[in-house]
Amino acid sequence: MTYQFPVTAWRPRKASAGSPNPSTINQAEFVATLAEALAPRRRRRPTAGTTLEMLAQLEFQAREILELAGESNTVAPFRTFTAYRMFRSRLSDFQAFCGIIETQLAGLASRRRRELQERFYALWGAVLKPAVRGLGVFFATIARDGVMPLGAREMLEEEMLALEVLANTVSDPRFETINHDELVAEIQTLIKAVGRLADRASSLPELVDRRVRAA
Repeated sequence: MTYQFPVTAWRPRKASAGSPNPSTINQAEFVATLAEALAPRRRRRPTAGTTLEMLAQLEFQAREILELAGESNTVAPFRTFTAYRMFRSRLSDFQAFCGIIETQLAGLASRRRRELQERFYALWGAVLKPAVRGLGVFFATIARDGVMPLGAREMLEEEMLALEVLANTVSDPRFETINHDELVAEIQTLIKAVGRLADRASSLPELVDRRVRAA
């Protein structure tokens, strides 16, 4: 499954008070930078400065995801499909942004490239396990309560595909430091649990007239 990262979700890092070199990158500048980074043929190579700004935003997104995941055991509103969609949207945006930064790092010609890559993968890996466990709490609650809205089957089938993509990502040796084999096993268990829920869920009605017209 492919997700599009919404450019409007990117927010430049705010400079701390008294900082001698405050950031001057604004939203419009970042949109242009992102468009250039995604262009099939770009004239300029990525810079360490732009990559640092992107990593700062990724850290901000990671904190939001970790806060939501941490609340999954205690906050009742998390146990709703509305809260799930918000959490899944944040996680999907985070993963898509990781893909963009990974491409940025691959083209970075800087002595700091290895340092930035290590920081990037450590940050990405730190989010994965809490996020998977947060999703697990939600779906375990749904399985126990058995309350699902109309059209939940499509939503759950989409979640299964997203989890398959996540399992493939986590199985990469880059995430070996977070015991990725154990996490892949957790994701596969979660996929089976979501599949069982999908079998019980209802689909959206097909708004198609299937009546056979008389000749």
